[in-house]
Amino acid sequence: MSAAMSGDVGGLGEIERILMQLTVPDTETIALGEAALSQLCASAPLGLIPELTQVLAQSSRMQIRNVAAVILRKRVVEKWVRLPPAVQNELKSSLLRMIVAEEEASIRHATARIVSVIAKCDLAADRWPELLQFMSTQCISEDNRMRELGSYMLSSVIESATSALTSSLPDLFALLGRGLQDRMLTVAVHSAQSVAAVVPVLDTRAEVQQFRALIPLLLATFQRCVAEGEVDLLTNVVDVFTEAAESPSPLLSQHMPEIVHVLLSIGLDTDADVDAREKCFAVIAIFVTECAKVIAKKRLLATIVEACARVLSEKIVEDEDDEDGPLHACVVATIDGAACTIPNEVFLPSIAPMINTLVVAPHATHRHAAFSLIQACVSGCSLSFKSTDTLEMMLQLVYSGLENEDVRVRRRAFLALTTLARECQPAVSEHATSILPRLFAALQDASAEISKSACFALEEYMDGLDGDVLVPFLEQVVTALFHLTSREPALHGAALSCLAMAAKMSEDAFVPFIPHVAQHALGVLRQQDVDEIDLACQAIDTLGCLATSPSTPTHFAPYVADCIHVAAAWAALDDPDVRTNLFYLFASLAQVTGEDFGACVADIVPMVLATCGGITTSSDGSADAHAPTQLWDQDDDDDDDD
Repeated sequence: MSAAMSGDVGGLGEIERILMQLTVPDTETIALGEAALSQLCASAPLGLIPELTQVLAQSSRMQIRNVAAVILRKRVVEKWVRLPPAVQNELKSSLLRMIVAEEEASIRHATARIVSVIAKCDLAADRWPELLQFMSTQCISEDNRMRELGSYMLSSVIESATSALTSSLPDLFALLGRGLQDRMLTVAVHSAQSVAAVVPVLDTRAEVQQFRALIPLLLATFQRCVAEGEVDLLTNVVDVFTEAAESPSPLLSQHMPEIVHVLLSIGLDTDADVDAREKCFAVIAIFVTECAKVIAKKRLLATIVEACARVLSEKIVEDEDDEDGPLHACVVATIDGAACTIPNEVFLPSIAPMINTLVVAPHATHRHAAFSLIQACVSGCSLSFKSTDTLEMMLQLVYSGLENEDVRVRRRAFLALTTLARECQPAVSEHATSILPRLFAALQDASAEISKSACFALEEYMDGLDGDVLVPFLEQVVTALFHLTSREPALHGAALSCLAMAAKMSEDAFVPFIPHVAQHALGVLRQQDVDEIDLACQAIDTLGCLATSPSTPTHFAPYVADCIHVAAAWAALDDPDVRTNLFYLFASLAQVTGEDFGACVADIVPMVLATCGGITTSSDGSADAHAPTQLWDQDDDDDDDD
């Protein structure tokens, strides 16, 4: 090492010993190592950079070299602009020598990340012209290891110093085109990462054309990842299309049919890895949102909708933990995105025939898919759905689903009805005479899932109803809901929530039912069943809603004392959800009682103080704002811009 890079701090053996401490899976040992390293950094005139560079170059232990590389990068980020030019130049030369000589890929990559943070500072000032030539040489090497290194370095440097490389874009595109065709898939993927990094700076017509020339190669790389089962690498290629879709430049328009075809061919392949299929539809979901005009102009919407319907028809997914759950979520997001961004007069003619066909299909999976499509597109098409004819047509389809023999289809139909009730007010309120009786019948269904779904739909529907519409049905609502309180706790809680909504929306008309509902909710809380926290929280919430519902405060006053009494018992339970609901209840009771609430303060203040006393603080009672800067992060995440 040259004189410029010689260190004045103790021997390398001591530094290696400290670095080794940072690799031990023991918190105390790591803390001791960090403290010792912090002292060395503070006392070293060059921030320990020369010593760490020596360790990186000379240590025989891979673990230590890896830690040295991570810490050296952080030290360079902090100290680079203050280092003498001679030290900077020597370090840059040393890093390039070491990166070629290093046998371990992980250490080469860690060293490349050090190079990238220096490049961010020096390339813009034209202080490291030889770096680009170095990377180019590695990228075209016959040695597989060197090409992988060159492509990785290039992606790291481009991501770090994109704006500094705009003048070199023509040469970079030529290099990246070559990399995308490399026989090593990792080289092709690193090249795709580089392409994604330059997308934000593409501006001129020539740059757009150069990017478009790479699209067939990017698609080929995408297909290679799928064919070779490298789903993790696939994400890096997906990022290119995501960045390009969000770019203000028309990067994808000419090739959109080709891109969509490739994505859907993989997304529809039931033999393909489910994660790969999910990623394909995730990109399509972004396309229909960010490139809606292109999708419509290229007449791709019908193809996309049909593909979504086919995936939803493959299998009924009800459990979020189902392996196909994320795939179905991406498909639903695609439909929702298209409905929200593509004009309804273009979107609805593409999806309505598909829904009509699936609703009458013989297989339950197809009928389930039909209601999933309705649910997904309601939000974006709510204005069109509010029209008399369209809403009537959709309701009739949903009604047919509510009577289906398959419980899963009925449940999805109720979810579709819930969405219509939320998104299509006030138009849907005109159908109360046909909707409410169906909901009342479903509340008595033998299937708890159906009853709960009907309960959610009823609550959502009542939330948009005028009191005058709801009042004629109010006794039926309360009676039907009270039947549910004798069933399992989840249904019991849903019924209490629905009763609270009925009280809110029916105002004075609900007064006769207040004693019955209030006493029932208090009874739930008096049971002190700590195994049913969710039910208790809902009972507390229902009491709060009753207390603050319009025109009911004076009628709720007789129950205030009982509320405070049961609240005190539940407050002793150290459960944050319970306490949160209790404090909302206290706020509601304060509104009911006004000045009389002062009599309750003596009971409530101890609960408040007990809750505040449970907040975790530092030893001196304040936030620890002076924690030492962490020099070693085992989850190193390239946070150079922090």
